[in-house]
Amino acid sequence: MKGKSNLSVKGIFIPDGRNLTFIPQNIHSFFPTFIALSFHSLNMKTFSGSELTDYVNLEALHLYS
Repeated sequence: MKGKSNLSVKGIFIPDGRNLTFIPQNIHSFFPTFIALSFHSLNMKTFSGSELTDYVNLEALHLYS
C-alpha cells in the first residue's frame, strides 16, 4: 500500500490459528507500533500473561477458539 509501512500496522488479525499452540513472540520487532492482537480458531490449551511481557503497547487481545 502506497505510503504505508510496517510502522503503520496497529492491529494483527489471524483468522485461522489452528496450527498455533502459543502466542508468537517477537511480532513487535517487525510491527513496533501495533496495539491489538486477534486470533480466531486458536488451538491453544493454556495461556499465561508471561507470554505477553514483550508486548508493552498491547491494548487489546482477542482469543477465540
